[in-house]
Amino acid sequence: MSFSLDGLSAPVRFSAKLEAAIKDVLPSTDPFDSADFDATAHINRLFPTEESLSEVEPKMLELQDQMKVLDEEVLQTVRQQTSAGTSARRDLESGKQSIGELMVKVRDIKAKAEASEQMVHEICRDIKSLDYAKRHLTQTITALKRLQMLVTAVEQLEVMARERMYAEAANLLQAVNSLLAHFESYVGIKKIDDLREQINTIRTTLRMQVFDDFNQLSADNSTVAPSHAKFETLQGACTVVDALGPDTRKEMVAWFCSWQFAPYKHTFQPYGEAGTLSKTELRYSWHRQLLKTFDASFGSLFPPSWRVGHAITVEFCQISFKHLEEILDQSRGSLDVSVLTHALLKTTEFEVEMHNRFTHGAAALSPQKGGRRNDDDEDDDNGEGGNGDAPTPEEKSPSIMGSISKAFDAYMGIYVSLEDKALEDMGIKMLASEKWTVTPTGRADSRVFESSKELFINLRRSFKRATPLHMSAVLHDLHKVWARHLKLYAKSCLGQLPAVKQPDDPSQMPTCNIDITVQQRVCAVVNTCEYCHETTGQLEESIHKVSATDDES
Repeated sequence: MSFSLDGLSAPVRFSAKLEAAIKDVLPSTDPFDSADFDATAHINRLFPTEESLSEVEPKMLELQDQMKVLDEEVLQTVRQQTSAGTSARRDLESGKQSIGELMVKVRDIKAKAEASEQMVHEICRDIKSLDYAKRHLTQTITALKRLQMLVTAVEQLEVMARERMYAEAANLLQAVNSLLAHFESYVGIKKIDDLREQINTIRTTLRMQVFDDFNQLSADNSTVAPSHAKFETLQGACTVVDALGPDTRKEMVAWFCSWQFAPYKHTFQPYGEAGTLSKTELRYSWHRQLLKTFDASFGSLFPPSWRVGHAITVEFCQISFKHLEEILDQSRGSLDVSVLTHALLKTTEFEVEMHNRFTHGAAALSPQKGGRRNDDDEDDDNGEGGNGDAPTPEEKSPSIMGSISKAFDAYMGIYVSLEDKALEDMGIKMLASEKWTVTPTGRADSRVFESSKELFINLRRSFKRATPLHMSAVLHDLHKVWARHLKLYAKSCLGQLPAVKQPDDPSQMPTCNIDITVQQRVCAVVNTCEYCHETTGQLEESIHKVSATDDES
């Protein structure tokens, strides 16, 4: 596009974006409005031939008319723009003034918002202070109420302890312990420290009184049940012991067990009146009688959760183990194997009996738990299977199984040697009487030597004698003895096979003369070997089962 001014032509170029914007706002089909207008090309299109030049003058007049119209429009537009500029400046000043007023209002709103925020912070701070004050006031009121209750309870507890009102004192002592726990964090406060000292004094007094009352039983040296009034007093004393804590309870149970076993230690001490290995069975009869006496006289005195019957049995096992260990050590060179075996058998029978007795009580002690209890608790029949609290892991007593019989472990080599000697004597007698012939009756594969049947009969007897001992180590040693005698018998059986004659010429086959009698003997050897193999496997399975059971026990 170009403009003519005073005969001068100055082309004006706009950017492509501006040309596109103008075209969108003011669409036009006039070739003069085209961005790439070319005057020469336009004239050539208007006057393509010489004949068309006759139209030049009319075309020029037409263009001049258009120019006049455009000049008028431009002049009118300039005039309108001049008046519009003044209005625009006035509107601009008015806008600036409005913006200034708006900024002032915004600053006022911001200042008010900051003031409101500060006020909210102050209100929240006051509310938080009031909340803290309310919380501290509540805690103070609660602490004062508890302190008042504690002071009252301590005064009442002191009176009940002095009057030996054990049942009421036990309940009150538990309440005092619970209240005192709330003041553990109160350190250096004289009133609280004085109360703690007073409570400890009362606890010490109660403990001494309870033990004095129980010591009266041992002073009377009576195994019969105390009178009804005394019995109720001692039952209340037991509740006080529970309230005093597990340490006091353990001390009480230990004292009671020690009192029960004073005559036992005197009678059954090593080489005392009944302190010999041959009278080991009397020990267990004595303890069974002790449990009967305890059930009749004191079974309902102690709470079931104390497991006093089990504690008595554990104490008995520990004392008996020390006695037997000393007796066996002093008799090491002159032990009678039959006496040793009998004593061990009775010991293991007693351990199994006591284990089953108290394990059954443990299962009945807390049936609501559903799971199996492994610790040894008291039996219901002993008055110890009630609803007492189950013991904690720290309070679990040792197992009864093996607690006495372990004293015999170092001396079981004598027992194994005896079994070995018995099997050896049996083998000599058995082989001496064996004719190495079989009776041709019954199934052919069941025709075995009679000595093989007799061998396994004796092996089973040896196994049955060892099983009640419940000692895996003994079974382990015995199985080596049994294996050795089986190998010796197998060697004797192989000796019944006919000899094979080796020819002088290595290229020839060995020869063997077998008549009908020898054939029967060979078949008997084969049948006997198969019988021994099958029966040995059964014996092995039995050994594994017994060993697994002993290990679990």
